[in-house]
Amino acid sequence: MQLRLLDDPAPAVPGPDVFVIDHGSEPDFDDFEHVYLVDEREGTLRPLYAPHLLPDNPSAIDARYWGPNVDEFLWFVDRSCSVSWATDGNFKERRVDCGEGWDRAYMHDDWFPDGWLQPGRMALAERNHDRLFLHVSLDYGNTWQRIPVSDEDAIPDTLQGLD
Repeated sequence: MQLRLLDDPAPAVPGPDVFVIDHGSEPDFDDFEHVYLVDEREGTLRPLYAPHLLPDNPSAIDARYWGPNVDEFLWFVDRSCSVSWATDGNFKERRVDCGEGWDRAYMHDDWFPDGWLQPGRMALAERNHDRLFLHVSLDYGNTWQRIPVSDEDAIPDTLQGLD
């Protein structure tokens, strides 16, 4: 089904019709993922809207890595060791405590064991020279843990052990 992109943004609310599209490989787009509301009946695609996040460009929320559970919880990671998440219709942002010399922060969908992701749970990795640290919140960003991990393959077991 071909969808028509609308300029009219939708409220930033999780749901079964919310999807992440990675435009990173397309030459006309930046290296970010975008989250959209899809209405199959109308054949439309609308970006989600959060004016308090992007007052200069309210047409879409741009994030490098969206959490894979946008159907139940909106959260994203950017490369600056920051995480943002939606609660009560607004986004909160937190810069996690990355160590001095960190190279980048990122997240991959395949890290999360089945059933681990729930509203309020978030995780990102910090690459710091040749070391890797996992930052995890289990309580809507109220508290964060910084856990050293040997490599990305160890992340799912580390997350599972936090249940």
